[in-house]
Amino acid sequence: MSRILRHFHNRKNHLQQEESVGAVGDVDNEVRPNCNSNNYSDNYTNEQAAAGGTMYNGENEEIVTSYYPSDIAIAWNEVNSSSEKYFQHGSVKKVTLLEHTLDSFYNKFFSDDAEFSLAAFHEQIGDTVKETSQWKLAQKGFHRSRFIALDHPVAGFGKAKTTKYQHCRIFDTLGLVVDSHIVSKGLPTLDCFYVEERILVTAVEGGGLTLSLMYQCVWIKPTWMKGIAERSVSLSFCEFFRVFMETVLRVRASSIEMIHNNVHGPVIRQMASSSAQGTAEYDTFEIVQNSIDSPRNLWCKSKIPPV
Repeated sequence: MSRILRHFHNRKNHLQQEESVGAVGDVDNEVRPNCNSNNYSDNYTNEQAAAGGTMYNGENEEIVTSYYPSDIAIAWNEVNSSSEKYFQHGSVKKVTLLEHTLDSFYNKFFSDDAEFSLAAFHEQIGDTVKETSQWKLAQKGFHRSRFIALDHPVAGFGKAKTTKYQHCRIFDTLGLVVDSHIVSKGLPTLDCFYVEERILVTAVEGGGLTLSLMYQCVWIKPTWMKGIAERSVSLSFCEFFRVFMETVLRVRASSIEMIHNNVHGPVIRQMASSSAQGTAEYDTFEIVQNSIDSPRNLWCKSKIPPV
């Protein structure tokens, strides 16, 4: 009985600490700037906000896109070195894509007329896309911002009205990063947190790319449903990342065939059929879900038709 009482006492103290700081996102409970606010303290300047962890959220465009790095290489190294430390909840380990260039990858997956668009990925996992915008360029195209509005089904609760604000930065020939700030409403606890996501694409010397994906929940209010909400977010992003990675790797694998066929659908079906017969080996990737409240890791694997 005393153990149970201690548990509830500790939980109460934990919630009070969360409420006092306003936003908890890192495992060490470091207080970070609230991306939903345009008010920054005196020791956190607009330039630091633009260069650092603050993401485009639909209201802070001027701050986020006003910054242009004086040294592209240094700025790119900072993005790479800080990403894994900043995004705590989950990631896809680096996947090497030898047949892609930075331009071809952006054009195929992120451009306004992309063959495999963001909206298509969301439709594939059961979301209903309501509206999408085109990229708005700033600072000679270094910054690009857009949004997608959708209804996202949550098992047992209904549909969440969700807006995904995206901010792309292109670091010349070194790489690109696509950040997403995701807010939802219409269901319980959705006003207590938002989600941040990063897709990091790095050009490899000698040709090809490496691809990393990561995300985290950022809590701005305490709630007893935190664990339930984080599990729901983990499942949703695991599915989105799985669909995205499978599509990316299948495009890579079918690139030579696509030159002749010029259609993606039949190639995908043919490859999926041959792999289902057990006639081919597989590439694999892992999506690692890191729990803030538990040392255990949840993960899911996906098998991809070979190159």
